[in-house]
This record gives sequence, C-alpha cells and structure tokens, in this order.
Amino acid sequence: MSAAARANLSAVRDAARQGEPDRYVAALLAPIEVRADLIALAAFSADVRAIPAGVTEPMIGEIRLQWWRDAIEAMPAGVHCGHPIADALAPAVAAGRIETAPLLDLLEARALDLYPDPPPDRAAFEAYLDKTETALFRAADRLVAGAHARVASDLLSAVGQTYGMSRLLHDLPRHLARGHLPLPVEWFEHTAIRPGMLLEGVATADVRVWLAGRCGDTRVTFPALRAGIQGLPRWRRSSLLPLSMAGTYLDRIADPRRDPLRDGGAPGMLRRMVRMGRAHARWSI
Repeated sequence: MSAAARANLSAVRDAARQGEPDRYVAALLAPIEVRADLIALAAFSADVRAIPAGVTEPMIGEIRLQWWRDAIEAMPAGVHCGHPIADALAPAVAAGRIETAPLLDLLEARALDLYPDPPPDRAAFEAYLDKTETALFRAADRLVAGAHARVASDLLSAVGQTYGMSRLLHDLPRHLARGHLPLPVEWFEHTAIRPGMLLEGVATADVRVWLAGRCGDTRVTFPALRAGIQGLPRWRRSSLLPLSMAGTYLDRIADPRRDPLRDGGAPGMLRRMVRMGRAHARWSI
C-alpha cells in the first residue's frame, strides 16, 4: 500500500472514530469482510453530520451537501473524486452493497440541521430520524446480511427511532449552542416548558422533569427491541450494536451532576468499547 493510500485510510478511520464512534466500534466488531465498508459508511455520516456546526451560513452548508449529492450520484459508475471518504464509500455503492437513495435522503434530512426551525410536529421529527439514523442502520444491515435475509423492516425502524432519540437528547447542547432546536414544537404544548427555555440553556427543574419524561418514553421501547434482537445470530447483531449505547445516553441526561442543556461531553471511547463489546457477546440494552 502506498503512503497516499495509507494516509487516506487513516483519514477515513479518524473521521469515523471521531464523528460516529458508536458506528466505528460496531464496524470493528462486524465480520471482517464488511468492516471497511461499514467504516466508510460511518465516516460519510460523520462528515455530513459535522457540516451544520462547521459553517457560519446555511448556504455554505447547502453547497457542501450538494457536493456530496454530486459525488454519490457519480458513485454507481465507479467514479472516484479524490476525497478520501467518498472514494472509500464508492466501491460499495458501485457494487450495489450500499444503495444511493438512502444516502441522498440522509443529505436531504441533514439540510434541516442548517436552519433554526424545529420540526413542526412529531411526524416530521420521526421522518427525520428515519432518513438519518434508521437509514444508516438499514445500510449497515444490508452490508452485514449480504445474501442472507435482512432484519425485519419494523425492527430496524424501531432501532433507528430509539437510538436516534437517545442520541439527540444527549446531544442537545450541541444543537442548542447553534440556536437550533431539533425537537418538535408540539411536544411542548400543554407543558410548563417553552421551546425558548431550552434555547436559553437554563436547565430548570421543569426542564429536567420534561427531559426525564422524554427519556422514560424512549426506554419503554427497550424490552421489545431486546426481544427482537436477542433472537438474531451474534454476527447479525453487529449492524445494530450502536443501539446498545442508548441506555448510556439516557443515563447521562438524568445525571444530576450534568447540565443536559450545556454539557456537551460524550462517553469516552473505552467506555463505548466495553459497553458494545458486552452487548456483542450477549445482547443487552
């Protein structure tokens, strides 16, 4: 392998590890023949996910997203563009192991993060999670399954919604710092919470109680998800392993020592590896 190829491989791994650590660890625990594709998929998600926080104007973010659209649309023809992550993803797309439509839908959904407007209702919010988190779980399952039957669609959707909600609540400080409220306005109706209270970053007792309620609603799905996943062979679970971090995220939101609206810290890599390694050996959530 040339020095340039090694540098590109390192760049892809670093992007996945830093921006999508759960999916990076899950890729390391997946069957060896699909690890590179899973890491490329995680790196793609990480690069796109970072765009809203890395630009000062929405239009600049739109331009970067359009670059990715153009790159993805060229991938089925085997076109390489010189971008390490895009070129790492291209072979799987060209071979049909990763479909382009979900990737393009993900870009469409991430464009919403460029703007301060919250989702108008729960349906729009769930559609956003389906096009982002669920789409990545579906793509990972497609890679891991290969010629075998894939995980049931409704189970994948539930996994994406639960993981996406847990991660988004945990990452609220990152969104709020940019003036973006990613939660549907209708969730604040008939409560003592105004959306502006979250944007002000003041974790009052009412805000903490409200967040605890949202965490409790998310945990309700755990038993059914656990039952659905435990019946899968261990090698098939690797595409779903990021879900095993959902409980950790929800626990951190409830931690009285942590400010859920300002503390942007995240679990360390070692903690993720231990948690996900245990889940891989004997599924837990």
